[in-house]
Amino acid sequence: MRSPLKPVVDNNGNVYVCTLGLNQVHQISKDCKKIKVLLTQADGLSSPYSICLSEEEEELYVGMDNNDNVKVFKTKRRAQ
Repeated sequence: MRSPLKPVVDNNGNVYVCTLGLNQVHQISKDCKKIKVLLTQADGLSSPYSICLSEEEEELYVGMDNNDNVKVFKTKRRAQ
């Protein structure tokens, strides 16, 4: 992971982090093992700089460094 920025944590302890240099958002488990790359440039990311998670709305908001855009992505709730 290169240039990780602005991590947020969900209620399950998973961490979501932007990687500015790679144009990705990663999901990391609470034991610090990478679960997966959630979003990439193919999803419209361009220099992701900030991230916010709304579990109530089931949305992930990603702000870009090189423009004034904020991308909104729907998340899926895991069955409990």
